[in-house]
Amino acid sequence: IGPGNDPNLYGTIKITSFEAIAGTRKLVNIPWGFQKRVIKVTVPSGVKEGSKLRLKGLGKITTDGQRGDLYLKVAISSKY
Repeated sequence: IGPGNDPNLYGTIKITSFEAIAGTRKLVNIPWGFQKRVIKVTVPSGVKEGSKLRLKGLGKITTDGQRGDLYLKVAISSKY
């Protein structure tokens, strides 16, 4: 969750080194009120450690009705 009035949400997506090379699709739970919403995230091939994936419109709603984005930081595990 972003600081203060930041409408964006922030999180981490963990993938293996093989998934980073080949690309993958992952299911991610994001908070949605008192529930969790499952989103399918496509991680492109060749993604690097620390890269950020932006999922437009999946953040918090602001007072003027705009919706922020969800940013997922890529963490690459050496485990397969």
